[in-house]
Amino acid sequence: MKNEFIEKFYNTIISGFDSDEIQKQKFEEIIKSVKAITPSSLFRYRKITDYTLSDFDNDIISLSYPSNFNDPYDSLIKADKQKFIENVLNVNNKDKIINLIEKTPEILNKLNLNKENKEQLVTYINKLKSVPNEEIKQLLLSAQNVIDSIFNNAWKDVFIYLKSTPRIACFSEDVSSNVMWAHYADSHKGFVIEYNFNDYINLCTTCQKQCPNRHNESLYPVKYSDERFDVTTLLIYSANLFLMKQFLKEGTVLSDDQLVIYKALLSKSTNWSYEKEWRLISLSDNPRCTEQIKLKPKAIYLGIDISSINSKILKYLAKGKNIPVYQMNIDIESTDYKMNYIKIVEA
Repeated sequence: MKNEFIEKFYNTIISGFDSDEIQKQKFEEIIKSVKAITPSSLFRYRKITDYTLSDFDNDIISLSYPSNFNDPYDSLIKADKQKFIENVLNVNNKDKIINLIEKTPEILNKLNLNKENKEQLVTYINKLKSVPNEEIKQLLLSAQNVIDSIFNNAWKDVFIYLKSTPRIACFSEDVSSNVMWAHYADSHKGFVIEYNFNDYINLCTTCQKQCPNRHNESLYPVKYSDERFDVTTLLIYSANLFLMKQFLKEGTVLSDDQLVIYKALLSKSTNWSYEKEWRLISLSDNPRCTEQIKLKPKAIYLGIDISSINSKILKYLAKGKNIPVYQMNIDIESTDYKMNYIKIVEA
């Protein structure tokens, strides 16, 4: 069912050009579908630090930027340059391009072009006025350096946004992964927190008020692929938004796919598929609403090599929450490498 949802999610397009009713229906269907496949338990692997102990003590899940992740390929994107060019600098945009640049010459500086490219852009605009529509593509090819600059700026803006604006918390379906314990729980010296996200009710989801403390988190499974995710539609949106904000000063830019940011953030290499990862993603512009959420843990699991003092601290905190504690264990009679765990019963 999860793979079916992922395929459906990535094939679903929620366009800003759709009616409000259609957009609402599509969003509701996505929410309904993901809730149906969300596991009753998701696990977060943690090293033991003052920061992680404090979060556990206070029932906090902290979210972080993708730029802090250990995989440089995380949220790494690709784009179709030709599709971008044809959409942003197409025949239908001819009058818009001329008017924008004639009314606002500062566009030359905004694009960070060198002297040669600035001169080339001016020549391009002058030619654009008199060139028949059917010859636009040929003219675009003659201004390749300018086109490259526009595309590269849009790509850079989108890449920086995806790495430094959304906040994410990562979870796994598996509490018994040797590799996960080694990578994310300090070589089995840390701990794992179990959560039931069916208990998490974000009041902002149903609240109709617009307030400065509004949250906007979504929980989705990660898609593993051998290819980077194509964010051409996001580059197109970014370029058009730049033109609107800088030069028109007003107006609305509609997105071809309002799910594209989530799709980009949920795309990872198949090399990481063993993680069986889910991501809690916040796109709120308010840092106070994106840094952490409140959710009481369901249980905790102690690493095989956890220190005595850290074990005592975690068991003490868990007792205060009235949640079970499990100890990860190596089954010496087993013939495979799978880990198991036993429940700790305090005397």
